[in-house]
Amino acid sequence: DEFDGWTADLDLTIPFMDRFQLRVYVPVYTKGDATLAEDTLWEKKGDSIDIDGWTGVYDFASLTFEHQLMFEDRNRFNLGYYAGVGTSLKPLDTDLTNGDKYNHRGRVAMLGINTDGHAWGDKVRLLGNFGFRYYWESDDLNPGGSDTFGAADFKGAMVFQPWGEKLYPVLELTYLGDFGDLNVITLQPELVYPISERFELRGAVPIGLGGDGNQLGVTGQLGWLF
Repeated sequence: DEFDGWTADLDLTIPFMDRFQLRVYVPVYTKGDATLAEDTLWEKKGDSIDIDGWTGVYDFASLTFEHQLMFEDRNRFNLGYYAGVGTSLKPLDTDLTNGDKYNHRGRVAMLGINTDGHAWGDKVRLLGNFGFRYYWESDDLNPGGSDTFGAADFKGAMVFQPWGEKLYPVLELTYLGDFGDLNVITLQPELVYPISERFELRGAVPIGLGGDGNQLGVTGQLGWLF
């Protein structure tokens, strides 16, 4: 419980043949501290615990195939689907007396559709993702206790007209969960700044709206088109 920390990751998207792309995602490093949710043989519930390792938590290293079916210049909006698989490459280490590791294994399959297009006289751009994740051989991820579980992966965003010439405000709402034991609901005000034709800077403040997951944080991302 009450994890405070940070995660760094890398995300590479490779487009090909006009309507296809591959996405390679790798969570690089996670570090933080938390409190124990239950007693162990040597520690008690509520004791402090340090966690770190060369991986992430719910977002495993993954490879995703994406196929665009409809294009905005012909159909008024973009529409595509994606399918991917991921795995936990390494565990998160802890300083527990018994040397137990957190999230030391796990597999995930991902499937979904995504869409985007302009609305309200092209003043706002709407983006949506309607996906599903299936985890198996996982460890310590599901508050319900089962190592095999499914989770809806919904995302919606609004990109508004820029402030000045380049600073784009964005409002994003995300949900990851099974509408029961696991519920991660996050509202993210964001700012997007295209530094040049090849570089883009993003910043966001994730705000948890109850349930599990982050309650408050800061994210930053540097994008490079090459």
